[in-house]
Amino acid sequence: MGAASNDMIMPFNSAIIILGWFVAPVLTFIENIYLFWLFIRKLDSGLPSWRIVATVLFLTAQIFVHFIMPS
Repeated sequence: MGAASNDMIMPFNSAIIILGWFVAPVLTFIENIYLFWLFIRKLDSGLPSWRIVATVLFLTAQIFVHFIMPS
């Protein structure tokens, strides 16, 4: 029974890794554009300031990992 459950878990783990690697930068980029648009319009995002700063830092790290490091 142990081997069968591991066979079912491995594709799920792989899918999570692939989604995190390729989808996370896209969603972070979209979130940053939306927050920048709210900032330009002088509207409140309803998010704490630490989360906005963390989102910008995550996008910076993702750009570095995906575009600068490979070259």
